[in-house]
Amino acid sequence: MAIVRDHRVLVQRRDGKGMREVVNGGRRRFTKARAQAIAATLKKRGRNARIQKVLTPKQKNDLLIKKWLRGDLDFDRKLMVRLARAARDSRTVLHVNYGKRTYAEQTYLWNKYGPPRAARPGTSRHETGLAADVVTRLTRRNVGSVASVRAAMKKHGVCLPVPGEPWHVELGTTWRA
Repeated sequence: MAIVRDHRVLVQRRDGKGMREVVNGGRRRFTKARAQAIAATLKKRGRNARIQKVLTPKQKNDLLIKKWLRGDLDFDRKLMVRLARAARDSRTVLHVNYGKRTYAEQTYLWNKYGPPRAARPGTSRHETGLAADVVTRLTRRNVGSVASVRAAMKKHGVCLPVPGEPWHVELGTTWRA
């Protein structure tokens, strides 16, 4: 079984200007128990020390998604992370009305709305999970009609590629809505 080293110890610099990471035996990250032991030893010596949990990028992205996105979250992970970053930057919680769709769901929408509002079944990027229909959580406004969200989406490589659909987002730089 692998030892999980997911904590680090920070100690006050001797000059009092900030904290530095403790390196012990060539290791910067420790198990929780080892980090607690090192911090306790430093505190006995009169040093200001604290333990910090080290998160992997996946854990950080999971927290980001949990905080800033709601709704149908079964679409492409890369799009989801970038959309969550855009939501964070614009300080707007977003709600995903549609993420990934089945062929049957797309057929229903095609029969109900037809072109140009619905893509032909088998051609929709929703069916592969590479698109999502997104609104703001509280006001239910389309993300394309909120200036701060649009600017943040552009910054993170998320676009509105379908003309007349300011709610349909995909990865990319082609803006048509």
